[in-house]
Amino acid sequence: MEQDIILIKQNELSTAEDTHMYDLLSEKERESLDKIRDTSRRQLKLHTHARLRQKAARRLNIRPEELVWQTEEHGKPFFSPQNGLYFSLSYTKDASVLILSDHPVGIDIEKIRSHRMRFSKNLGTPHELSLLRAAPDDLLLFYTFWTRKEAWLKLTGSGLTVPLTTFDVWEEPAASRLFTWQQDDYCISVCM
Repeated sequence: MEQDIILIKQNELSTAEDTHMYDLLSEKERESLDKIRDTSRRQLKLHTHARLRQKAARRLNIRPEELVWQTEEHGKPFFSPQNGLYFSLSYTKDASVLILSDHPVGIDIEKIRSHRMRFSKNLGTPHELSLLRAAPDDLLLFYTFWTRKEAWLKLTGSGLTVPLTTFDVWEEPAASRLFTWQQDDYCISVCM
């Protein structure tokens, strides 16, 4: 299974590349980008979409501008025609992550930051909630749980139309398809 995972950090971006990156985007992507008022968020999205296009184009042996980006019913993005290339992307406060694969994938990233944890019954299964409540101050456990939930939803393309209580990220069938790691101050999960 061939995969490319790219972590993009806001503080590592260069404004010198912005114009070139902007030229790689579709008209629809540019319109969406131009609506973002926050300069940092706009630049992060610009570089994320442009790098996705560059990497995908290299793998498909076409120009980045030739890729057609569409979305499924619940918002899952894909390139049309598919050409056997799948991708997923995710944003957090000051970073993004993307994955390209020859199989369907989902990815999620969250910046690990301290906060008061609250576990409503709609957040997960009874098993998941019992694990979280047993270690209420374990931030990495919480972010692992949350990024895994998001990655699973992104893989399936169902978004939040599927209740979070209907699947457990530490039990099958989800558990064997999920991989989580910490990189710097970020928790990242991939679902394949």
